[in-house]
Amino acid sequence: MRTIQRYIEKAPKSQANIIEGKYLNIIIDTTFFGREFGVLVLINSLKKKVIYHRFVKTEKDVYYQLALNQLREKGYIIQSVTCDGRRGLLKDLLNTPDTNVPVSYDCDSDA
Repeated sequence: MRTIQRYIEKAPKSQANIIEGKYLNIIIDTTFFGREFGVLVLINSLKKKVIYHRFVKTEKDVYYQLALNQLREKGYIIQSVTCDGRRGLLKDLLNTPDTNVPVSYDCDSDA
């Protein structure tokens, strides 16, 4: 687990250019390596770049909320989200009158 974390920490970081890429179409996924080490990743589907990542021990709704809120605070506008589950959370977060973001779910999901 530490090896994976070291590789991710050493990877070059790019600064977000809010003016150029203000609108986002996001793919969200959390992958676990073992029982208590996972990585939550948000990818800009148009540019194929990671725009957010966080190391997690469990898959909790609060981590998704923090990720999306952090992007909004930076000035991004979320146009759509694709994920493999978490239906209730994303519906609550994104299908509000002020955001109305389309959400699609992976058909192979057990969630």
